[in-house]
Amino acid sequence: RLRAGESMGRQIAVVSGKGGVGKTTVAGGIAGTLAAMGRCVLLIDGDVGLGNLDLMLGIEGEAVHDLLEVLGGHCPLRSALLRISKEHPLWYLPLALSMRADFSNLPRLPEVLATLRDKFDDVIVDCPAGLGETVRCLTQGADLALVVTTPDLAAVRDARRTMQMLAQMNREARLVINRIRPSLIQQGDAPDVDDIIDSVGAQLLGLIPEDALVTPLQNAGVPVIFQTASPAAAQIRDVARRLQGEHRPLRFP
Repeated sequence: RLRAGESMGRQIAVVSGKGGVGKTTVAGGIAGTLAAMGRCVLLIDGDVGLGNLDLMLGIEGEAVHDLLEVLGGHCPLRSALLRISKEHPLWYLPLALSMRADFSNLPRLPEVLATLRDKFDDVIVDCPAGLGETVRCLTQGADLALVVTTPDLAAVRDARRTMQMLAQMNREARLVINRIRPSLIQQGDAPDVDDIIDSVGAQLLGLIPEDALVTPLQNAGVPVIFQTASPAAAQIRDVARRLQGEHRPLRFP
């Protein structure tokens, strides 16, 4: 066991119906913030063969084993866990490093995630976009799902469909709206926040602005969350603190 507490840890699934909405940025930022607060955190990249969390965290190529190998009995769990911060208790685990991975044991994934919850304070799962079987397995035992969308009609519609799937699975969910550009909303070129909340049907947890600093930092493998000059990072930190029960006012960017 890596954490000190006696109660079971928490599993949070970060999901989106549409790709490209910043789900991975949100997942990595929340995990980094919770770890900086002293919580023992495992960050799982659930995007099979196409995951880019390692790039964003500056650890490309460092992971040798994956969770599907653990499920198949090819390596012990401890060999697949990769600590990615010397300063904070933050670990990384990819679901599958290759598209040619053996998925026959995928139905056992919720069982292994439950085991991981007993070892960490928080298991943050960056799920692949869409509503496929992998997403269902990764969210099946989640205590909370964060539905990430942008103020685009296609993304909002897919977020609504994702919320409907989560409701059918009896999963509690919250909404995070990313890449907000107030000028577009004011001009009527993007739906406003209230319309998005009503359409998706989930309680709002965070509002994250469009931030020109995000892409260059990610391309450099520098975690956005630790950049004090980034408005997006500040809002993601607030999302993580709300998850911890702190009162952080929701601010429109």
